[in-house]
Amino acid sequence: MMANSFLKQFVLLCLQCAVTLVESELSDNGDNYDIRQVLNTTQKLWLFQQSYNGSEEDFHSIRMPYTCLYMNKTALVDTVYNFTETLRYSEIEDTVPYYGILVKTGQENKPWNALQVYKPPVGNDKYKQLILEYTQDNSNKKCIVFIVSPLTQTLKESQIYCEMYLPEDSVDAGPTQDCLRYFRGRCNTEYRIYNESCKTPVPQKNNFLRTHKPREEADNIDNNSRGRNRNDARGIN
Repeated sequence: MMANSFLKQFVLLCLQCAVTLVESELSDNGDNYDIRQVLNTTQKLWLFQQSYNGSEEDFHSIRMPYTCLYMNKTALVDTVYNFTETLRYSEIEDTVPYYGILVKTGQENKPWNALQVYKPPVGNDKYKQLILEYTQDNSNKKCIVFIVSPLTQTLKESQIYCEMYLPEDSVDAGPTQDCLRYFRGRCNTEYRIYNESCKTPVPQKNNFLRTHKPREEADNIDNNSRGRNRNDARGIN
């Protein structure tokens, strides 16, 4: 009887330790991570998966399903981070330049752990914020999880938007089990973005570089302008 009682207590203690370990790993310790070390790479950072529907949320200058997306550093000087996002949708590939500033969400003695992103031209038009929530290892960056929040609206406390990025040299192998476990525990839902065709180039005619408006908005503006020009030529007001 005493042996059985001891065994039950031992098993219970092990379970409590396991729960504590998982909760510790899933806790918000993003202010201890250095986002500069993650972003300071010449590799493309591929968006592997996210926790939201891209057709419903605007975090990438477009509100429609995209099948591939990566970030690419153009410059990192002090706390200023310039980069581009290249995303693919409907056999079209758009490259969008952004301007970012490294910030701290924790105490002053903590490293820069977040990036405030601005749309060009640079001004007070804050677009979104990326908080480095998890990385496999700052010296072995095989998996990166950001919490993404819009800076143009207030989120409900229950709303959490996550994005998982993998560097170019490891994206085809997929995320580690630890990273997947963290994402699933912290972010709940999963929408897979990256696929094996993402590295296959699209035809050159389908590549675009834009600075302000998504492709479909620019097309609408162009069509409206052409319509006004035709009306003007006909003498229609």
